[in-house]
Amino acid sequence: MKRISLFLLFCLINIFAQAQNQRLIDSLNQVYQSSQHDTVRIDALLNMAYEFRWANADTCIALAKKSLERSEKIKYRKGQEMSYYHLGLGYDNKNMSSQALMYYTKTRMMTEKSGNKEYLAKVHNAMGVM
Repeated sequence: MKRISLFLLFCLINIFAQAQNQRLIDSLNQVYQSSQHDTVRIDALLNMAYEFRWANADTCIALAKKSLERSEKIKYRKGQEMSYYHLGLGYDNKNMSSQALMYYTKTRMMTEKSGNKEYLAKVHNAMGVM
């Protein structure tokens, strides 16, 4: 009986978490659609990519590629760093280690140059977990 109760609790928590995640994705999509500023749109894409990292790695990768393309176009260095990191996450979650490592390495090189210690720490952590 205790196992059944724990299983049901787990299912309810999972359903609640998915509903919250979908609301966040919808909200980020609305920000993306309504914003006039390229950097805000890129940040929204990256936040959506992060939310999809576990549930749908292919969507994470597609959003990160789109944000990388836009970041390069406007020379938004932070967007490029974050895009490479999210590409690494997506490929890492697809168990494609060589591609993940390539993007993590690009992130590390860029963050060392820019001094973005937050993403440098994140990428070192991600590389260490691989």
